[in-house]
Amino acid sequence: MDQPSDFCTDCGNLIEIPQFGDSIECNNCKGKFSLADYPIKPIVSEIEFKEKKLWLEQAKQIKEFGKIQEEEQQNQKALIKQECPQCQNQEMYFWTVQLRSVDEGSTVFYNCPKCNHTFTQNN
Repeated sequence: MDQPSDFCTDCGNLIEIPQFGDSIECNNCKGKFSLADYPIKPIVSEIEFKEKKLWLEQAKQIKEFGKIQEEEQQNQKALIKQECPQCQNQEMYFWTVQLRSVDEGSTVFYNCPKCNHTFTQNN
């Protein structure tokens, strides 16, 4: 046996390395081998975590909505009495869009007609 593998040299079955002892027995053909012929190989796993940048996605969506012509926007928005967090204007436009899956709430967009500050809130 030149190069030890993870398989039985007699029947080709996958060899299970025992926790104790110095010999290996094939579960299929019952062939016996020396543990020295089967060096333990490390198992390496790599996990890469990527944080989902929801704020960036929302900023892109706000920018897309900003490209709609002003006349069309006014027809699609409702004017409500709510204070703008940026300029304290007492009225804001709002509209809702279903950006997430159907079983989740919609996203509410707010836009100040005075300073044009826009922000979102998830329902």
